[in-house]
Amino acid sequence: MGLVSSVEAKTKEVLAMQRVMDLKQKKRERDMEQSMKLAATRDRILWVAGYYAVLGLLAGTRHLTMHRTGHKFSWDGFFLPINQVAVCIPPFLVGYQLDYALWNKGERVAEEATKIREGAPHRWFGSEWLPVSEDSARWFNQPLVLPPGLHPAYEKLKSVSDTQRRLAGLTPEADWAVFESQQR
Repeated sequence: MGLVSSVEAKTKEVLAMQRVMDLKQKKRERDMEQSMKLAATRDRILWVAGYYAVLGLLAGTRHLTMHRTGHKFSWDGFFLPINQVAVCIPPFLVGYQLDYALWNKGERVAEEATKIREGAPHRWFGSEWLPVSEDSARWFNQPLVLPPGLHPAYEKLKSVSDTQRRLAGLTPEADWAVFESQQR
């Protein structure tokens, strides 16, 4: 009986460790996916803002040019005609795709995603003209809440991982999970 219960206990321990490793990997994948989506959205925001800035510049230039020639505007003539707005869309769409295909958009987005996952305050894409973002409070940067039954397996796995990281000259990783009884 003692041998069977010992094997059973060891099997449960191994299964709990495997479950914790799976949860850690899923959290890592989820964090990476969410941070990449956020970084890509920030990049798109910049492109759309650039598009509207060009439209505003064109509208202002058109207005000044026509105003100097003596053209009187009604309230609806101040803005660009819709056909000119449509003409401006394709070059921006092509530019967006060219940036990805020929230049380093993928690397910029991946670098921004890494900064988002690190959670430290930083400027978008490292530009001094863009807003500062502090992403540590985002939901995907928070620790997972695990059931208390996985706590021993988590502690053992974290201890092994921290030892391996110290031997490799790295700092121990931060806690990536909390337990239901430890919730804030």
